[in-house]
Amino acid sequence: MKVCWDKDKLRGQANFDIDKDHIQIAEPSLFPQFNKSKKLRLFEDDLKQKVLNQNLKSDKEIYIHTITSGFLGSHTRSVLKAMKKSKKIKYKGRLALTYSGVMKDSSRKPVQIEIV
Repeated sequence: MKVCWDKDKLRGQANFDIDKDHIQIAEPSLFPQFNKSKKLRLFEDDLKQKVLNQNLKSDKEIYIHTITSGFLGSHTRSVLKAMKKSKKIKYKGRLALTYSGVMKDSSRKPVQIEIV
C-alpha cells in the first residue's frame, strides 16, 4: 500500500485523476480543503465520526480500519492529532499506527481513545 501512496500522493491508487478531482499540485487552490482528494476527505470524515461515535476506541482498531480502508497511518495520525488539539478526544501515550507498532508486539496494550 505504501508503494501506491508513494506513486500517487493524492489518491494512492492510480497515476491519473481517476476520481476527477482536478487537483493541480503546481497550482494549489485558495481553499486548502480542495487540495485533498475526495477519497482522502471522505476517509478523514468517516474516521472522525467513527472515533467520536466510539465505533473505534483504540489505536489498534483505528489502525486496522485505516489499512482496510486503503490508507496509511500518516493519514490517520494527522486527523487524530487535530482532534486532540481541538480537545475532541484525549489519549495517554503514543499512538501506534504502523504494523510493527500495533500487530507485531503482542504484549503491547492498545492506547485507548477517550471522548472529551
